[in-house]
Amino acid sequence: MGSELVYKGDEDGQVADLVTYQEVANERTDGWINVIQPVAELAAQIVGTEFVPVAIREKPAAITAAILFGRELEMPPMQSLANIHVIEGRAALAAEQMRAMVFAAGHEITYPELSGVEVTARGRRRYSDGSWSAPTTVTWNRAMAEAAGLTGKQNWRKYPRAMLEARATAELCRLVFPDVTHGLPSAEELEDCGA
Repeated sequence: MGSELVYKGDEDGQVADLVTYQEVANERTDGWINVIQPVAELAAQIVGTEFVPVAIREKPAAITAAILFGRELEMPPMQSLANIHVIEGRAALAAEQMRAMVFAAGHEITYPELSGVEVTARGRRRYSDGSWSAPTTVTWNRAMAEAAGLTGKQNWRKYPRAMLEARATAELCRLVFPDVTHGLPSAEELEDCGA
């Protein structure tokens, strides 16, 4: 990146305009230039392994995209493949990944109620001076899931607590930690509503 003086002359060679040209850098896109090829090479090496989700296995371009997307979220490649889901063209995070990102940012999520009937998630932000925000509480229960038409689905029948936990976590993250989770929905939410 640099700057230079650009002379614009007329037909007689007279200087008609003097312009300072400043090359504009965009870290968010220019930073990819040096990583796209190595990421594509990594994708080609792991394309058929069990570490790649079935939905994108044998699809090097999709693997590359998932890893690059994870890079934007500061996730290493294999973590990206394990925790970023693309459901009908929309990227989403596993609820566990959302919690991990919140904890890594120094914030707090607790579960005062955790059962197959009701899950309550409580979260607070830790400020740079070490103080904490007031807690925000979100509850998801079986009646809410039934009203939303979710309980007939296989995951909800087999793992009601985990599904309630995922819903409560995602809603709490949207309310309190959208900067940490980049405003992404949870994979569980998108799967439930068919994206």
